[in-house]
Amino acid sequence: MNLPQRKGNRLENFNYNEVGAYFLTLCVKDRKQILSNIVGATTGRPQIKLTEIGRIVEIAIRNVEKYYPSVSVDSFIIMPDHIHLLLQIHTDENGRPMVAPTIDRIVKQFKGYVSKKIGFSLWQKSYYDHVIRCEQDYREACEYIENNPIKWIMQTKPKAIKLPWVYILFAKLIKDVHFGHGKGKGHYGIIAREGCIGV
Repeated sequence: MNLPQRKGNRLENFNYNEVGAYFLTLCVKDRKQILSNIVGATTGRPQIKLTEIGRIVEIAIRNVEKYYPSVSVDSFIIMPDHIHLLLQIHTDENGRPMVAPTIDRIVKQFKGYVSKKIGFSLWQKSYYDHVIRCEQDYREACEYIENNPIKWIMQTKPKAIKLPWVYILFAKLIKDVHFGHGKGKGHYGIIAREGCIGV
């Protein structure tokens, strides 16, 4: 019997430890909504409340920079059944590429850390990646991460939306959505890195 082959989602002949930025999406197995809850969307700005598992995922995200000095997590968001990460591999002070793990290795170790901490396998087998090719691409990834909670509400609870159109049109100005940004930043808030739209 010939079973369908899973299509690879990596670019052929691309070196995934090259200097540059990468937009990643990791999904929970069976898309179970166990990482966070999105609240407050019917009366104002949506907020993300992390579950206990979601808080472990957040710790793992913040550990990426700790264990890989050449890698920064420029932005992330923890949705109910998936996460988005915007990672960047950097050069040293002389502009030379730093020794860096591959994106695949980072993801595998990240997934392993979370699964070990919670006591069961949390993630789908694979993950989605997009190689950021230019500044506009980077901005779009930032905006996508930033606006994801509103998109989630509009898709899962469209009848519950009572937000003014102005708010929806200018959703990128949200200040209290839970996502991280910037190497060394220890708080939540809107992205404020060069190349990203922020306030």
